[in-house]
Amino acid sequence: MWAGADTPDVPAGLAVDHVVPNVLDERLRASMASLTDFVHQAYMVDSKGLGPLWEITDTPIWPTPAVVELAVERMVGGRRDIVPAPLVVVDVGGATTDVLYCAELGREGEGRVAPGESVARQVFTDLGVVSSLPALRRGLAVEPELSELTAAVAPQGARSLHQDLCSGAPDLLEPPVGFLARLFLALRRLTDGARPLIDAGRVAGFLITGGAWTGTTDTDIRRVIGVACGSSPGFGEEHVDRAYRLWTDGLLAVPRQAVPGS
Repeated sequence: MWAGADTPDVPAGLAVDHVVPNVLDERLRASMASLTDFVHQAYMVDSKGLGPLWEITDTPIWPTPAVVELAVERMVGGRRDIVPAPLVVVDVGGATTDVLYCAELGREGEGRVAPGESVARQVFTDLGVVSSLPALRRGLAVEPELSELTAAVAPQGARSLHQDLCSGAPDLLEPPVGFLARLFLALRRLTDGARPLIDAGRVAGFLITGGAWTGTTDTDIRRVIGVACGSSPGFGEEHVDRAYRLWTDGLLAVPRQAVPGS
C-alpha cells in the first residue's frame, strides 16, 4: 500500500497493490482519514466477510475497541450505571488488553487525554494471546514482579506456577491463568511505579469485560485487582461483564449512517 507523495515515479519500482491519498497534506499535517477508511474496509468488511451487512443495516460496523470506548463514555456521562464512577474498565481480549478509565483519575501530566475528553485509554499490545503470545511468554519469564503475580493468580500453587512460567510451559496461558496474569499486569502498569498513570485510591469501580475471562471466578478476579492495585481485596466495587452489557450498550449507541435523500 502506498500512502505517500502523489508522484507516480516514486512507487513505480515498488510492489504496490493499492494507492491511497498521502497521509500528510500540502501543509504536512496528518490526514489519515483515507488510509483509515481503506484499512477498515479491507479488514472489517472484506477480510471478516461483513460486506453483505452494509446492504441490510443503516448502522456502521465499528471495531470492538471503538464500541467499548463509546459504551464507557456513556457510563461516565451518566447514561448507564453498571459500576460507580470514577471507574476503570479492563477489556481483556485476544489480541490486546485495553484499559479505559475516567480522565479525572489521571495524575497530572500523565496519560494522553485531550481537552474535553472524559475517558482515557491505554492499549497493551504485548498482553494478548494471539500474535503476541510468544512475546507474552518471554515477558512473563523475566517479569520483575513475577513472584507477586503468581501469588495473586494462584495463591495455593504460586511456586509451581512461577516455575512453569519461567520455563515457558506450553498452554499455561489458557484461561483462567492467562486472563488473570494479563489483568494483573495491565493494572499494575497503570497504578505502580515511579509515575503511575492513575490514582488507584480514587477508583470507585472496576468493570472487567472481554472474551478471555471464561472459567474465572469473581473471587479470583477481585483478589488480583486488589493485589495489582496495592490494596485490600475489598477495594472498590468490581463487576465482570459476563452478559456483555457493555458491548451491547456500545453497539446500540453507534450512530446510524445518513440515508441518502433523507
